[in-house]
Amino acid sequence: MSTVDTVEQPKKKAGRPPKKKIQDRPSVQGEYLEREAKKSRQRKKDNQVIEKWYQITQGHKLCLCKKVATGSVYTTFVGSTKKKIDKNGLPTENFLKIKAMVKKLQKEGKLRVKV
Repeated sequence: MSTVDTVEQPKKKAGRPPKKKIQDRPSVQGEYLEREAKKSRQRKKDNQVIEKWYQITQGHKLCLCKKVATGSVYTTFVGSTKKKIDKNGLPTENFLKIKAMVKKLQKEGKLRVKV
């Protein structure tokens, strides 16, 4: 009669052990941040962009304007239509792109000029 002196143990898998399935409760500040994030996402969802247009302000600044559901208008500077010259005495590439964009928008009737 032969018996094994040692008890067989299951082999351990290599690598990091699996994460616990039960999460700890977040701290008070963590709960606050979670609530604020939910509110912010809801506000963003409700406050969608209604209208977009391009506008020239101060005679040379091209801006993208966005009107949102609450009535606020946000403007983003796109570029300037003032002639800019590089080291070689030629107009810059960015200036040429902005000028072409302005001409295209004028043809389409999507450009407003702020007086």
